[in-house]
Amino acid sequence: MEDRGIAKTEQAKRSAEQASSGYSVAVMPSPEVYEAEYLYWPWGKLINWCAEWVVRSISDGGTVFDYMCGTGYLLALIQKKRPDLQLFGCDIEPPFVDYAHRNYGKVVVKCGDARYLRPSKKLNLIVCTGGLHHLTFGDQETFLDKLHNECGPSTSLLIGEEVIGAHRDEQRRRLASLRLGNSLIGYGIQNNWPDGQIEAAIEVLQNDVLLRGEYKRSGSQWMHSIGRRFSISETHWTWRAPGGGGDVVFVCRPR
Repeated sequence: MEDRGIAKTEQAKRSAEQASSGYSVAVMPSPEVYEAEYLYWPWGKLINWCAEWVVRSISDGGTVFDYMCGTGYLLALIQKKRPDLQLFGCDIEPPFVDYAHRNYGKVVVKCGDARYLRPSKKLNLIVCTGGLHHLTFGDQETFLDKLHNECGPSTSLLIGEEVIGAHRDEQRRRLASLRLGNSLIGYGIQNNWPDGQIEAAIEVLQNDVLLRGEYKRSGSQWMHSIGRRFSISETHWTWRAPGGGGDVVFVCRPR
């Protein structure tokens, strides 16, 4: 317990430093707890769906770039079945990048701010799963513009997001965030999650409601924002939360 408290304090310091430089980020769990979420949370179903989509959809020798890739888990899943692909990622959290280097050496993960990194190669696919909602609402729009500029005519874009229910104002946004968080925590209790996973879900709930590095939108808001820049060929829900919202993937091409 003491080690976890020290790690959380150090993470909070890093988050404060990133926020002071203009990058808003929530206090993240340890890489080990973060990776375990793929096994327990409904979010793991979305990651697996994205991996399978990439495996069957990208041409031989293609290049994939995963923005805000966390520990590189999704890239590692893809690499196991498609070693022919060139797989790159970036994340702003040094512990996550270090974890990727230690455990997934066959993929290239760099530490850096996704808002400013520029891929050095022509891309067949850009992936961003669970990253956009860590940017402020204004930065989300700017980042979508950046992704559009980086897409060639044949580039695909895969966006996966945790979304809240429909809302019209700030009070309803908070209530929608509360309902999503309650649904997730209830899911965890019903499925006998370890305490560390419940604690992580409670932390996310607080961040969502208070806009502490978590800036989730509704599905329709994402459809509108993404649809202004990209043609959405497929929308796939991997989990619908009983209280509204859930986990959704948008398969896109540039307009």
